Amino acid sequence: MLIVIAVVACGAILALGVMGGIMIFSPKSNPQYIAHRGFSEYYPDNTVDSFTAAAENEDFFGIETDIRKTNDGILVCSHDADVVFTDGSRRTVEKSSYAELAAKPLKNGKTKNDVFISTFKEYLSVCKSGDKVAVVELKDVFTEDMIAQVLSEIDETYDRKKCIVIAFDYDSLYRVHVADPTMKLQYLSCRKDDPHFGDCLKEGFSIDVCYIVVRRSLVKKFHDKGLDVNVWTINNKLRQNRVRRLGVDYITSNVYYEN
Repeated sequence: MLIVIAVVACGAILALGVMGGIMIFSPKSNPQYIAHRGFSEYYPDNTVDSFTAAAENEDFFGIETDIRKTNDGILVCSHDADVVFTDGSRRTVEKSSYAELAAKPLKNGKTKNDVFISTFKEYLSVCKSGDKVAVVELKDVFTEDMIAQVLSEIDETYDRKKCIVIAFDYDSLYRVHVADPTMKLQYLSCRKDDPHFGDCLKEGFSIDVCYIVVRRSLVKKFHDKGLDVNVWTINNKLRQNRVRRLGVDYITSNVYYEN
């Protein structure tokens, strides 16, 4: 009995070793790197300073941002619903005018410069100056009118062909698809078995998933349909190498590591 148990245990260890070896020695993909909210490891995120630093770095393929709309109709870059100023006060983007949001410098623990809230158009101008792909996250829910404004501002400032729109809200992403079926889209998710993955495969939307969710079988499903897989947000070289071995197409990160 002990001999049988020992043989089974050795077999299991050997199998794990083989599987681990396959993973360790699997060839790495060469994904494009997306600067998460700009070069946000060193500059305050979603600011012109952060976008400019990413635009000047040849290793970044694209620059990601998050957009929201003020109560007077201006699209601005902000991940959180509230912006925090250097004096500790805060304002909610959707309940404030652009003038109110731009009146004071933002909280900044990374540089000595005063930084202010960035408009969507300013972000697009920086992407254009650096010839970077603009990866635009629609925060919360975007209506048809809001999406029309997003596309209009892209047309005024940059180029739809140089943009990728991403969103956690599948319906908002689908509205973009209806407005412009040629727009490159990526559905954001951190769910291992997200039911919208099937919708994405059907409609031809790529995905942008949390690194803890991505797995080889998911990458294969999307690659088999000619679709891309982006992974966020990985600021660790070992984790970046792990997802590269899974064959991902993009890595979104605050930093860049040499291959």
